[in-house]
Amino acid sequence: MSTANEQIQRARTAFGDDWGRFAEVWVRHAVRTAPIEPGVIVPAIEELYGLAGFGQPRVVIVSSPGVLAFAGTFAAEVWARRTTNPTFDPASSISGIPIIPASYKAIAEATLSAFRAATTLPPRHSSARNLKRNIRDAMLATTYDPADLATVNALSREIWRATRTTVEEMEALNYWNESIRDAMRDEFGNPTPTEMMVSAAQDWAQPLAVALFGGDADAQRITSEAANWWQHSQVGNVWLYDMACIAAARELHKLGLPEHRSFSVWERSQLNGGYRYLHPEFCLVSDFPQMLDEASMVHSTQVRHKSLQQRQAAPVMRWRDGWLL
Repeated sequence: MSTANEQIQRARTAFGDDWGRFAEVWVRHAVRTAPIEPGVIVPAIEELYGLAGFGQPRVVIVSSPGVLAFAGTFAAEVWARRTTNPTFDPASSISGIPIIPASYKAIAEATLSAFRAATTLPPRHSSARNLKRNIRDAMLATTYDPADLATVNALSREIWRATRTTVEEMEALNYWNESIRDAMRDEFGNPTPTEMMVSAAQDWAQPLAVALFGGDADAQRITSEAANWWQHSQVGNVWLYDMACIAAARELHKLGLPEHRSFSVWERSQLNGGYRYLHPEFCLVSDFPQMLDEASMVHSTQVRHKSLQQRQAAPVMRWRDGWLL
């Protein structure tokens, strides 16, 4: 693998200026470290929910994937309990974060703030409707999937294969998602917390869950469910390969397909935010990292098998609230 600049230059040298310009835009999105822009991402998410038939959720920008995983899990627990207890509102009874080490205060406060914003009353959707539909599938079915099928059908097999092969050369479009999943998701997709998620739970997330939900056993169950955060999420800018293939076909092969209009909503949502936790009542969107170690792309196999202690000593990604991989 290679650095972002090397990937851009390689595309320009091997495939021409048009591909070079395309790579410049897309690779830069993949390695973005500038803060998220609420005025861009919030309307995009609201439009994405609207196309999927879910109306407008509470769009909450969160400081990192760590906050997203735990705040999203805690907020989903509240909305689930409100199906039988509509006034359940633990955020109203907690005045602040519990006693935790000072080094975790910022991320705990960010998690509590996101939790409050995601659980404000009254509800915006009926619980019966929420249970019958998969929000992730609905979003894909109304934005990405039609554009993918139409694009494939509009091009010859040779041109489509060549397009995908060229986009594959832009390794940054996939790499950062692999880094996040290696650290935060069980490698076999089991509901088992990784070493990093266990550490975060012990350090600050479980004390916060106890303060919100009471009882160590109940709090431990809810905190453990954060291991499944990825099952409720979409990746945002850290996995752009498949979307970039469609965009390359649209821009470089001059396709003007009707399906690309809805696809553009998906595109804006992916490019302008990190991971997002989906729920009919809320959508948490992670900010971009403050730091990316591009050298890790060159030696990715060395990074993937680092222990938690090694990752903390030499992080590949770091967010502004202290969350790091």
